[in-house]
Amino acid sequence: MVHKLKGYINKALNYSIVGLALSIAISRAGISIFTFLILLLWIIEGNFKSKFNIIWSNNFLKMLVIFFIYMFLSLLWTTDLVFGLDYIRGYWILFTIFAISTSLKQEFILPSIYAFILGLGISVFISYGAFFELFIYKTTNPADPCPFMTHMDYSVLLAFGSIVMFIIAFTKQKINWLLITLFLATLIMLFIVQGRTGQLAFFITIPILFLYRYKVNILTVVGISLITILLFISIYSNSDNFKYRVDQAYNNVKLVVENQNYSTSIGTRIAMWIVASDIVQENPIFGVGVGDHKDEMQKLGETVYKQSMPIITANKYAHFHNQFLQIIVQFGLIGMIIFLLMFYYLLTLKLDNKIFDLVKISIVFIYLISFMGEPVLHKQTTEALFAIIASILIFMSTQKSIKV
Repeated sequence: MVHKLKGYINKALNYSIVGLALSIAISRAGISIFTFLILLLWIIEGNFKSKFNIIWSNNFLKMLVIFFIYMFLSLLWTTDLVFGLDYIRGYWILFTIFAISTSLKQEFILPSIYAFILGLGISVFISYGAFFELFIYKTTNPADPCPFMTHMDYSVLLAFGSIVMFIIAFTKQKINWLLITLFLATLIMLFIVQGRTGQLAFFITIPILFLYRYKVNILTVVGISLITILLFISIYSNSDNFKYRVDQAYNNVKLVVENQNYSTSIGTRIAMWIVASDIVQENPIFGVGVGDHKDEMQKLGETVYKQSMPIITANKYAHFHNQFLQIIVQFGLIGMIIFLLMFYYLLTLKLDNKIFDLVKISIVFIYLISFMGEPVLHKQTTEALFAIIASILIFMSTQKSIKV
């Protein structure tokens, strides 16, 4: 009876994983609800000795545990404990990695992937409706057709989603024309929205995937480089939004170099590098703690950089617009090493399935590149996507024989 009940609980947990995957691109409320359900059902399911053994036998999960422990320990040298605890709360979706990777069932892997693709497809459909002014959903408009999140977050989902669709469509023996159509629609939407983060991640990840998949020699490097350049030129010539954002980035950098003007999107991010480097020099090993980065940033903005970077105090930023800067300022070199080891161990997972081996490369590099633009592991939609994909990859690496 108990065994049967645990079976029902596990099935409910796995259906919640599919629900979370579906919600990523279309429902913030859905993400919160299914995250809560997954964690609750995981606790009710019990069997913690077996789960702990799985967690501690996997290097990525081990580093994630250490990362969370170190994060809480940093409260000891944090002044603003309330803000620190609130900031930690923003990472709560990552806790589902422990639950999903230890309770996932093989038959729910593909449903979870296709649920994410379905949710993204719905979002893309609504985006095209706004772009072509066929219908307007909430605050979407032709210039910024992002129905459920910011264009930065959306671009990361579009970049990863389009690559996954491409991998599945062209790696399977039978070509799936519906998936290819959705891939093209998603790829085009990636360069319609104004999210440069996902666009840059796409352009860098695609060549890496091909170099990983095929033999590396001068011919393949030159060929892939030429294809990437031609693709960039083609999109730049045909997408007004993409052209505008590329030109804008160039002009933003020019303003910084020629006029020391940091009051732009790119300028702000450059300013954050300068401010963060000053903070790290004062707190190189342990960082300032999880709750004091904002105060330290504002302190420098009000004193050292009051004249040269007024944008810092004017906007009172809550983070550094960069995951790497955020980590090293909060947790120092020790925290940064732990954080980078997590991604090293994720990248080096041994997977027999060639589709998910390519998905592994995609998720790692999409996120490592996106970290340069925003702290995407501290944002609901991108955090949920990472949690789902990382969990699936970890689960697959622990199975001796698995077919999907």
